[in-house]
Amino acid sequence: MESPGEGSERRVHAQVSTCIVVKYANDLGTFDEYMTRDLSMGGVFIQTDNPQAIGARLEIILCLPDGSLEVAVLGEVVRHNPLTSGLRGMGIRFVLIEPALQHELEQFIRSLLDFKGEGQRAHPRIKARLRVQVKIRGELNRALLEDISKGGLFVHLDGDIEVMDHLEVLLVHPHTGKEIAVIGQVMHKRDLRDPRTQAIRKGIGLQFFEMSDEKRQEIADFLQSLASG
Repeated sequence: MESPGEGSERRVHAQVSTCIVVKYANDLGTFDEYMTRDLSMGGVFIQTDNPQAIGARLEIILCLPDGSLEVAVLGEVVRHNPLTSGLRGMGIRFVLIEPALQHELEQFIRSLLDFKGEGQRAHPRIKARLRVQVKIRGELNRALLEDISKGGLFVHLDGDIEVMDHLEVLLVHPHTGKEIAVIGQVMHKRDLRDPRTQAIRKGIGLQFFEMSDEKRQEIADFLQSLASG
């Protein structure tokens, strides 16, 4: 699966950070069940203690947590990764995506973003590294978006910011250029280590504040468009 590059104009598959059951058929035709970590239109990352061989092709069955919707797609194992939980994981790239199946995947991801079930995160996150602008005390600052949901977002940003501050954020769609201005309340501050450079980046978690129905729909459309690539 591909991750968005900073400032890239290329179309990419933004990932939904989620935890749902995934079934897959192995060479014997039986099904095993594991949990996803990330899902996109381009593939899925599965948590497993028994990853299949690189290059193996599997029939992947994605299931909503309540079982109300399933979609089957052919995938190819492209990488293995150790996880902090002690388990391992395998990255699977979807192959042979025909228009009808693409529509099914889009519908599944739309339903997943809307799903609110017991024990589920209130709003599944979209992991998409995009440039945004944040207004701090009247001054615009460039920031890097780490993830976004219907409830808020997390950005890499340093500055004179306190928890409970209200900040204006300007989102720019990476493909259409459409701009959406939202107000966010700072709920937490956190330092993150960049896995590529090992540099420490400061970040803030914002919860959307005083959202109108129209603005909520704009955010929902923005998320769906990112997830659909």
